[in-house]
Amino acid sequence: MLRFLLLFPILFMSACSTQMATYDYATDTAFTGYKTYAIQQSRKQANQSLDSGRIEAAIKSSLQGRYQIAEADQADMLVSYYLQPEVKAKQSGLSLGFGFGSGPVGVGVSTSPPVKQETEARLMLDIIDTASSNVVWTAKANRNLENDMKPPVRSDLINDLVTEMLGNFPP
Repeated sequence: MLRFLLLFPILFMSACSTQMATYDYATDTAFTGYKTYAIQQSRKQANQSLDSGRIEAAIKSSLQGRYQIAEADQADMLVSYYLQPEVKAKQSGLSLGFGFGSGPVGVGVSTSPPVKQETEARLMLDIIDTASSNVVWTAKANRNLENDMKPPVRSDLINDLVTEMLGNFPP
């Protein structure tokens, strides 16, 4: 019984932990051949943002010591990133309701708080083989960058996401 009590917190904590990203890759790719990389913002993202600099710095930090950075035309792989917009419905505020009834019959009325649509951003990373121009590995963040995040919190989340994402590359 004592062993179970000591093991229970560990099992509970591991059950509560979640992956920060999901991955997919081409099983026929020889990832050991990659020695150099270049970073590029994907064409799927129309404009630069302050997050672009944060993402590129996090990618460089995560790949430092494992791969050499190179110019795009000389790299073995391209690390392409983009922020995929996701519209979320958020509801907050006070809900009010009242009702009356007699016997088995009753009537009630309630109001609900207004729903606001907010656009959040999901970080996506693709590894593209420069020889074939094919995506050979991809990662999708499971946490979104929210509009109301302060810059230090945003930077920390981007660093954590990119570190975990590229920590699982190569597969």
